[in-house]
Amino acid sequence: MAEPQILSAAGQWLPGIREYIVTLEDIDSEDSQRDEEGTMHRNVLKSNVYHADVTHIVKESDFETICSAVKADTTVNITALCPGKGDPTATFDAYVSKLQSQLILYEGQGGAPESWWQINYTLVEV
Repeated sequence: MAEPQILSAAGQWLPGIREYIVTLEDIDSEDSQRDEEGTMHRNVLKSNVYHADVTHIVKESDFETICSAVKADTTVNITALCPGKGDPTATFDAYVSKLQSQLILYEGQGGAPESWWQINYTLVEV
């Protein structure tokens, strides 16, 4: 069975996604605030901004695929499963932040033929 196509970065579908949490947020200007009666007055600069926390668990052979497509402090063109944007998938640029890689099984332990990695990062639409 083929792996579901959830997220593509730099033109390639990324393997091993185990957690994919999407939030759509508005970006308000500094002057958005409540008045004395408690009524909120908003000046929305951009609505439905994509924000996703992504976790991959992959073998070492797939580690480079993810690392070459998703790099910290860079902007990457993505296609993502995001029905909240009005289409099952949406394509846009996103900033990569909070990139973390963790070795979860070293190939020398227990006779494993390949090491396993957990890769976590946050994508924020620019």
